[in-house]
Amino acid sequence: MHFFLFCSVIFFLAAGVGLYKAPSLLRLHDAPKRADAIVVLGGNPVRAFHAARLYHAGFAPLIYIDRPALSPGDELIRNAGVSWIPEEELTRRILLKQGVAENALRIYGPTKSTAEEALQLASLFSGKPCNLLVVTSPYHARRARMIFRDVLPESCPVTVVGTPDEPFPDAWWKSQDAARNVLLETAKILFYRLGGRYYTTQL
Repeated sequence: MHFFLFCSVIFFLAAGVGLYKAPSLLRLHDAPKRADAIVVLGGNPVRAFHAARLYHAGFAPLIYIDRPALSPGDELIRNAGVSWIPEEELTRRILLKQGVAENALRIYGPTKSTAEEALQLASLFSGKPCNLLVVTSPYHARRARMIFRDVLPESCPVTVVGTPDEPFPDAWWKSQDAARNVLLETAKILFYRLGGRYYTTQL
């Protein structure tokens, strides 16, 4: 009984420290490297601004944009005839406004998860030069790198960078958005490590 209590205390202390340090654990500090393509992961069109900076800095000649699978809510809005812009189109417009050449843009998808994005890109680049510079949110960077390195072959190196345009404070519990992201990302990493995957079609 005492041993069980001791183990429980140690577990909760470790979990508490892990959550307290979550931003430093979830962030990556990889420097961007020259690549065959920049990839803007789905989830937030704001990521496109940093992708445009990297493009103009000469890190890659192409930008791949994810087309997320429509949620039931998205389909309801679209089918109601209400003015609505899908995420990939908004991302594309941001990139064009930032001066990215239209012929440099590619769209892939639809996808339902980071794992499916990695799978589709592995298929798209099969047999081609494959050195990817992936742009995502800072809280998503570590999980994205974990997944892409699991899915893509060693011949396709991946560098993942977090956009500076999304705040991710160390005191995450003081921000509703940061708190939600920390808790969700922690759960998603555990889910992924336990074998959880989501796809638009059953594999």
